Amino acid sequence: MGRFEYSERGRAEDDPTEVLFVGRFVRKKGIQDAIAAFARTVTEVATDRRASASGATPRLTLIGSGPLETDLRTQVESLGLTQSVRFLGSLDADGVALAMRSAHVLIAPSVTAESGDKEGVPNVIKEAMATGLPVLSTRHGGIPELVEDGLSGFLVDEHDVEGLSRRLTQLITSPESWASIGRAGRAKVEAEYDMNLLNDLLVERYRGLLSTGGRSTVVA
Repeated sequence: MGRFEYSERGRAEDDPTEVLFVGRFVRKKGIQDAIAAFARTVTEVATDRRASASGATPRLTLIGSGPLETDLRTQVESLGLTQSVRFLGSLDADGVALAMRSAHVLIAPSVTAESGDKEGVPNVIKEAMATGLPVLSTRHGGIPELVEDGLSGFLVDEHDVEGLSRRLTQLITSPESWASIGRAGRAKVEAEYDMNLLNDLLVERYRGLLSTGGRSTVVA
């Protein structure tokens, strides 16, 4: 699948668990819920002797930009997460693929916006699953058609911050589960979304070129 090559995820004992978010900083992406859930998980992992002993301290990387960025930075600061959360800005498709290769978990908790705007099946989830990344998302739009809860990832209800945190903590403290989840995700994408994935990537690339006058800065 081109740049989104598959690799089994694992973590050296003393390395942090890399949690990744990719998307526009808008409400339907659920990024505020992602940060709130991550904050709870940081606390839970810090008090979990098994997790602390294994060096499972999590780190959250945010790729994207948008109207909520100032609010998100304030949220991160107010939660005391400035050492655990990184803002990388918008990256092109190659940059996103590189970030996925070094990540351990994708968090994508989409929600229905106040305007009623919803996601279909987000490209970033397809791409993450193609690379073997375990995915943590929500029962929203077309996502349950892609992510099979408990098999190729985990799903919680929209705005269920406690549920997000619980599943994120489970993933962080159970790295031995990552490989099987990743294999299931890759198989799902190969079986049902391979051509769609390629078509969607092509469309996104053209949109990026049109919006930037030839310089691609697409965020999946």
